[in-house]
Amino acid sequence: MGNKFKVGDKIVGNEKANVYAYTIKDWEGIVASVNERGFGATSIGGTRIFSLNYECFDKVNSALSITITQKGNKTIAVYKQGDKFIKSGTARYNPDDAKDGVPYSFEVGAKYAFERLFGIEKKVKAAEPNPFKKAKVGDRIKIVNENARHTPITKIGQELKASIVENNGIYTENDNFFYDRDKEYIILEDVKAVGYKEVKRKANIGEYVKIVNAKNFSDDDYYSDGDICKVLQLQRHDMEGVFVETKGTHPCNIGKNTSFIYTYEYVVLENYNPNTIVAKLDLSTISKDDFWNELQRRLGDK
Repeated sequence: MGNKFKVGDKIVGNEKANVYAYTIKDWEGIVASVNERGFGATSIGGTRIFSLNYECFDKVNSALSITITQKGNKTIAVYKQGDKFIKSGTARYNPDDAKDGVPYSFEVGAKYAFERLFGIEKKVKAAEPNPFKKAKVGDRIKIVNENARHTPITKIGQELKASIVENNGIYTENDNFFYDRDKEYIILEDVKAVGYKEVKRKANIGEYVKIVNAKNFSDDDYYSDGDICKVLQLQRHDMEGVFVETKGTHPCNIGKNTSFIYTYEYVVLENYNPNTIVAKLDLSTISKDDFWNELQRRLGDK
């Protein structure tokens, strides 16, 4: 392999270093001697010299690099330090684009692969209700966070009435106490600020519901509390509920990724618009400006 290092280099064990008993993966040392067959190194601050093989170690502070390549219908961004793999991000050609005759674009794939590499693609939640506002006696509240233990036990989505107001919190009709600092509830009137409201009633076809009391009746996670699902069909037989779109396919279904849910498992989201919930972060906000500008420049030179 030749002399991969020089005396004084800082090195670190890679995956192959686990053949050793002490100088294993992630062990760091300083190169003390080199020859064609291998090299000697000491631990940082140590004096004992270990005889080691080049292939089991990498030089620390090797240059960082990002390589973006196309492989079939995938665009892959790979982040490395020297030859050491750190992580990758992958973008796939959207099948819907293929159906519509939209050709594969390396530029678009590179954009999304880069975003996913650094985790800058995100879901933008619907506007939150107004900043925490303390309830008054008689206000109806809804539990939105579980930041403390309560007796009786409370659940997210549960609605209660404020009965007593103290300096540092409130009591509700079931004798639970909620500290102001925990911000576990919202006043139901404030839900209007989100643009939709949650109503406990039977849903109609085309409406959206939110799961608040999931009962999958098995270990499979077909749907969970907090999921928002579109109603596809009403159940008109002996079970009271609806068929909805879900992340999994329940044994009781009307097609792939659909499930039957009981009426007590959901609340209806009135005036809910799914198009306002999910968006992608604009590239102008990314923190790796220098890299992205250079990537754009090179793509433009093609």
